Amino acid sequence: MELFITLLELIPNLIEALCFVYLIFHCLTPRYSPKWLSFIILIHFTCCTFFTYVISNAIIRTLLMYGTDLTITFLFTKSNKHNSQFFLGSMPIVLSFFAEKLTIFSSKILIGYPIQRIDETTITRYGLIFLYIFLLIQFNFIFVHIKNNSLAFPKPLLLVFFFGFILAICSSELLLRIILDLETAKIPMETSQFQLISISFILFIFLMFFLVAYIGKIYEKNLSLTMEKQQLILEHNQLTTLHKTNQFLRGWKHDFQNHMNTLAQLFYSKDYDSCKEYIDNLKKDVQYAKEISYTPDATLNAILSLKFLEIHNKKITLSHEIFLSDNHTLLIDSVKLSSVMNNIFDNAIEACMLVAQSPFISLLMKEYQSQLVIQLCNSCNGMYQYDNQNKLISTKSEPNHGIGLKRVHNLVKEAGGFLTIDAGEQKFCITIVLPYKN
Repeated sequence: MELFITLLELIPNLIEALCFVYLIFHCLTPRYSPKWLSFIILIHFTCCTFFTYVISNAIIRTLLMYGTDLTITFLFTKSNKHNSQFFLGSMPIVLSFFAEKLTIFSSKILIGYPIQRIDETTITRYGLIFLYIFLLIQFNFIFVHIKNNSLAFPKPLLLVFFFGFILAICSSELLLRIILDLETAKIPMETSQFQLISISFILFIFLMFFLVAYIGKIYEKNLSLTMEKQQLILEHNQLTTLHKTNQFLRGWKHDFQNHMNTLAQLFYSKDYDSCKEYIDNLKKDVQYAKEISYTPDATLNAILSLKFLEIHNKKITLSHEIFLSDNHTLLIDSVKLSSVMNNIFDNAIEACMLVAQSPFISLLMKEYQSQLVIQLCNSCNGMYQYDNQNKLISTKSEPNHGIGLKRVHNLVKEAGGFLTIDAGEQKFCITIVLPYKN
């Protein structure tokens, strides 16, 4: 019987460990393979059980468990935002705290069960244990399903959240001690007064939690909009530069015959020094750039000319097939088209630079049923970043990336098109379909 009671008392610790793993690995990317999950559950369960039986002070016990959760989160998950790791690593103990206090206060409000008897081995106590387990599971399940996986916080808010949580623990323990003292001294307390205090406390805690979550979402949205605005400015400047380069190349082609005549005159007059100087100046002016009419679109021509030159200079093998006519107009404007093309080419070039042998890039552009199909493939090392829904967020393994691929997806979607990605271990392909007008 004693063994059964002991095992029953350990069930909440096991459930807490399972809920912790469920929340963390549904909201953050695991750093290691799934085989580590059992080890993490064991660590959490062992720490929780040890703190429960060794440390009598509830505040110290809760703070130690809080530190354990944060340590496990940072060690076994990875994220571009450490602020998100801190917030999400705090949530299991916060949700556990909510469930525990709500269970205790509910026992007093709903059935009038004395709080001082809550540790006694009674049927009511075990009923409250299962109520706590039910609430904990529900809180974790709801949190995971309402979270949008994009939370960021300014550092001052994290400090407010951290100290606010500690204040909530201390104030709740103080409230419980006051109630216990009143019960021990047998001082009557009106039920309505206690209900008002308890409900107000619970509402305050929930309000603080949702306020922090809401601020995190708004702050993340503002950061994303700021980055997109900065990138849009850069893209506009880049497009302006492309057009200027394209105009310069057209002008240079127009003057090509004059240059050839001048060189011929210098050569026939045997003024070889002046001839060499003239050639050097021409090479310096055009910077080895060349413009070829790949497509009927001037923007695409300028982008492809410069990107093909960059690929050539970086010793990357290039192949391309382009079959486009001049009787169609894309729905996407020049600035956004420039952003799409530059981002996918930049990603491909960066991926090739990480490949030791035989890097390659292949481009296919063709028309299909009043749509432009762009397929860009490149060699890669198979290192990608995924979110918790196993959705690719970056083709780079380093942190603080992903905005380029996200922007391409948004721009293609805005233009009424779609894209697909095939991320292999040695080859990465992105296919973009953009509709033509009418």
